[in-house]
Amino acid sequence: FPPLHTMSTFYRPMEQLGGDFFDFIRLPDSEEMGIFLSDVSGHGVTAAFITSMIKTVLLQAGDRLSDPASLIQYMNDVLFNQTSGNFVTIFYGIYDPVERSLVYSSAGHNSPFLITADGVSEILVQPRIPVAVFSNGEMIARNRSYSNTRLKLPSSGRLLFYTDGLLEARSTVGHDFFGESALNKILLDSLHMPPTMFRDHLCHRLEQFHGSSSFEDDVCFISLDF
Repeated sequence: FPPLHTMSTFYRPMEQLGGDFFDFIRLPDSEEMGIFLSDVSGHGVTAAFITSMIKTVLLQAGDRLSDPASLIQYMNDVLFNQTSGNFVTIFYGIYDPVERSLVYSSAGHNSPFLITADGVSEILVQPRIPVAVFSNGEMIARNRSYSNTRLKLPSSGRLLFYTDGLLEARSTVGHDFFGESALNKILLDSLHMPPTMFRDHLCHRLEQFHGSSSFEDDVCFISLDF
């Protein structure tokens, strides 16, 4: 975990072993930091085993770690036909605190939230297919290869990276999803909280909404203040 007071993380697997995964990558000779987040379909032992494969690929990725689209393409090449039919959504972004920018690529993952005093929005993510569904050759033939997007961040605010378990937690007293009825207001109201206080507040409100601290899916999120 990077020694930054501007960040916080939360991870709670649905079972003892989970398929959500996050990691931080220190890029050499640079202030930049890679933020990696993935979600394996399914739960339990199989998802956790594939997650261990993802960590191994990250350790072997070398220079690809400095290029989000190249890293995801490499991961797809390694994992294709190796996941027993499971797929993996991935978001990988490189945050530059000096330039106040984020260069990122996504493989079917949820769009991070950008929270500023002006409101809550989703950053633009190109619609791409999750990893381990098609080979890279098939992706090229379908004109669906992974690509990078660069976002220049505003002067201040917060980014929230997350897996779909955060959005899809259901209320026990109704049929609403957390992401549909409660999340945006909570994100905006808590914008000025310090990162760890924000993490605890969001987790508390999620449990209140759901009516339990046990969820139907793994829940993972990363907040980054800039």
